[in-house]
Amino acid sequence: NPMDNAQVTSQMAQISTVSSVEKVNQSISGLAGQLASMQALQASSLVGRDVMVQGNRLAIHDAKAAGAIDLDLPADKVVVDILSAGGQVIESFDLGARGAGRQPFAWDAQRHTDAEGLTYRVTATKGKAVVTHRTMVQDQVVSVGSDNGAMLVQLRSLGNVGYDNLKTIF
Repeated sequence: NPMDNAQVTSQMAQISTVSSVEKVNQSISGLAGQLASMQALQASSLVGRDVMVQGNRLAIHDAKAAGAIDLDLPADKVVVDILSAGGQVIESFDLGARGAGRQPFAWDAQRHTDAEGLTYRVTATKGKAVVTHRTMVQDQVVSVGSDNGAMLVQLRSLGNVGYDNLKTIF
């Protein structure tokens, strides 16, 4: 049975739509591949540079460790406690009053260069109120790679982290 004009037109429109969607999918796949290549090229330029990532595990290099605190509000007092692998406070220092935002610090680890698994914790207060914050650590990039399409950055002391977890590049 011959079809009427409306049915023929409808089927042709459907075929055209399916063909267009296939072309869009091919274009997006090509763009995704190019983006991954560009990301790998960009990441390779990080080798040998220091980066800041969220965390509290300290990386000691040349008898120093560096980190930062992202304060949500200004704080009257910011205290950093350095903790042993067992969670004991081995050293403490006061950063004083700090404004909101990223506040870097450096710790002289001369007496603890052989220590493993050192971490830090921060107590930030404004008056009697606790100021919320996030902790970050600095380490050096030794290599980059990918795993299942995800770009990974190998840090000297802290191991693999996702490329998208890098907060600052020095």
